[in-house]
Amino acid sequence: ALLWVFAGVVFHWIYFRPVAKAGVPLAILFMAQASIFLVAAYHPRTVFRFDGTLYSWFGLLLVAFSLGGYPTVAYLVRGNIRQAAWIGAFPCPVGLFTLGLFLLTERVVPKFLLVIPTLWAAAGVWPLSLGIVEDSSLVVGGLVASGLILYRDRRRAGSHRRRPAGRCRGHFRQRRSRSGGRTEFPDEGRQG
Repeated sequence: ALLWVFAGVVFHWIYFRPVAKAGVPLAILFMAQASIFLVAAYHPRTVFRFDGTLYSWFGLLLVAFSLGGYPTVAYLVRGNIRQAAWIGAFPCPVGLFTLGLFLLTERVVPKFLLVIPTLWAAAGVWPLSLGIVEDSSLVVGGLVASGLILYRDRRRAGSHRRRPAGRCRGHFRQRRSRSGGRTEFPDEGRQG
């Protein structure tokens, strides 16, 4: 939440607002996302874990790129370290960092946490059109990450619902028949 507050206040409100009218709504959007994170923090169910899946690897890549790749690409393109897009000071690495962390979650990400970072990733087309090359990673990486999060979470939620009725663990127990084969019997009622 602190990164979203800082990028909203320092970048959008202080730096970007005098230059473009879009600074005000973007500052409000970033402050709204920070508020959403603070509200979600009162119900801490999110556990971050690297589990070796494609989702975790891509999330780790996005987190690493937002921390080091963004400023490196900006430096290589512009040749000036002061114009590098550092996380916190610039909003685009913050959005990519957030989506990368969401890919490292152990549980389903609440969809209300995903809305503004996904919109921000799609809005990365605008700075990209102005020649800010490193924001191509926000557009591509951010939108791919959002799609992966939705797909992964749908599969996670669906895996709990797709069990056939009566086949959950504990509903049946196995018993060896006299012929040596296994037969399943319900826990309740007559067995025989």
